[in-house]
Amino acid sequence: MSYIIFDLDETLLNNQREVSDYTKSVLDRLRSMGHKIVINTARSKMTNQVIFDRIQPDYAILCGGSGIIDKDGEYIYKCEIPKEKVRAISEELSSLGITFSVQGDPYLYSNNPEFSRFDVMHFNHDEFDYNFDSPKLIVNLADRDSEYFANKYDIEVVSYFGGPLYRFNHKDATKAKGNSALVKMLGGSESDIIAFGDDEGDVDMLQEAGIGVIMKNAKDSVKSKVSRVTEYTNDEDGVAKFLEKHFGI
Repeated sequence: MSYIIFDLDETLLNNQREVSDYTKSVLDRLRSMGHKIVINTARSKMTNQVIFDRIQPDYAILCGGSGIIDKDGEYIYKCEIPKEKVRAISEELSSLGITFSVQGDPYLYSNNPEFSRFDVMHFNHDEFDYNFDSPKLIVNLADRDSEYFANKYDIEVVSYFGGPLYRFNHKDATKAKGNSALVKMLGGSESDIIAFGDDEGDVDMLQEAGIGVIMKNAKDSVKSKVSRVTEYTNDEDGVAKFLEKHFGI
């Protein structure tokens, strides 16, 4: 049995942010062979629901490794930023005039009134009650020093597509550590993982997987860090075609 683990945007999803019928059929065949189908994404549970309904993964690793849910949508693992630290980080970001969002359950709370999305709730920092642990903060750091926040608050700071947006996670919440936590709970090791990604935030999980594959459509700076590259892009069902060839199906 293999754990087949993939990022979503620019990896499993095509350029219309959909899973094609062809890709779905390949994943269904692999599941019927006994392999585990796993999402590993920076997205939250709420923003994944359409994809869950479409491919029905066995597990999903969410918010960059901050939580894992099973096929019924129930959490089996969490690694979140504690509320006291969420409040302290938010206090400093607000004092510096930096726009940011705090992931709650299920909503993403944003202090940027121009940020519009179906799962976003806007808030005023001075009136907001940060009385919850958070799987991630999304922060517009622009030219500010991301390492400053990583070191001061002892957190994981990951760039989205080279910035200016950054994801703040618990220091033990990365995509690679999410994979490790899953196989530790279910049995097996990283050598049983076939992982796919396209961005800087995926590199760690690709390098630590038994088979790590970067997408053809990834930036050259990212592709240089991973030895295997798909023959096809995300818009050409690159993940599915790699898996068909690998398993001979």
